[in-house]
Amino acid sequence: MKKVLSLLLVCLCAVSAWASDVVFDANVTKGQLSAIVSGQGDNVALDGVTIDCDYGAFGAGNAYRMGKNSNTTISCATNITKIVFDCIDKINSSYYGGDGFAAMDGMTVSEDTKTVTWTGTQLK
Repeated sequence: MKKVLSLLLVCLCAVSAWASDVVFDANVTKGQLSAIVSGQGDNVALDGVTIDCDYGAFGAGNAYRMGKNSNTTISCATNITKIVFDCIDKINSSYYGGDGFAAMDGMTVSEDTKTVTWTGTQLK
């Protein structure tokens, strides 16, 4: 089992009623923590979309990292219908792929674990 799900979150697309995309880039949009710290969480916000994680660090080492068994919430000022995580493994191993996400309705993980997609309707 993976101890830490480490993602270089290249993009997070929140498609709203106006079909706009919000793209988070870990090289540009950073949270407060420089490393995952036990008992602490981080958050990052951009264009009305907020990502909160109770055990993670957003922008640490130019990556968004979420610890094992962490809870992550994505919220938006408008309706969300699709979220896409592009997971890029910086050390070229299967250890940091998108297969560390817990299964939920509407979520799929690509065969190579590089892309995690959630599709559904979450009203604001």
